[in-house]
Amino acid sequence: VEITATFSCFEPMDLLKYFFFILDPHRTGLVEKNDVKHFVTTIWNAPLTSNIKEAFSYLDSLDDGDGCFTFKEVMDVHSRFPNTFYPLFRLQVHIMRATLGDTWWDFHKAKLYDTIQEEKAQERARLINKIKQESAAINEENDDMVMKRMGVVKFYLMPWKRQAERDKLKKIAAIEDELDNNPSTKATTAHDED
Repeated sequence: VEITATFSCFEPMDLLKYFFFILDPHRTGLVEKNDVKHFVTTIWNAPLTSNIKEAFSYLDSLDDGDGCFTFKEVMDVHSRFPNTFYPLFRLQVHIMRATLGDTWWDFHKAKLYDTIQEEKAQERARLINKIKQESAAINEENDDMVMKRMGVVKFYLMPWKRQAERDKLKKIAAIEDELDNNPSTKATTAHDED
């Protein structure tokens, strides 16, 4: 049941990834040309059409001599010759119709999509909140440094001058970073320590 549900919920890209996953049992990121051709020939289970033969020729032209292909190359074949993997997609449709019907699976996919989008939105909101908190902490720390540089009275009585102090602190931080990352200053510092 779980396999049927998973297979039925795959989108076209997921089906192609699954196909690649099956043909790449050692997870090398490569599938052999003969395995791809055998798989396509088997799922068609009929004499190959000229379109499929043309796809095989294109596959041969992509071969750089090692007889293996990446997922990107398989996707390239699929985009140029969409009929090549057509039986794989038809298998999914037949399974969907034989189990709970197209309407149920369409509803289930839509519900699953909404759930995934909601989870992504929640994750985005968490990340934004985290960034805001980190930014607030940095701003608070910066304001403490600005207050020390300006003095408490000037800090509160002349808020328009705060930005100039912030800009000065940014320049100082940039210079310090440049000095920390510059190998010649590190060598000079090491030489001075000797």
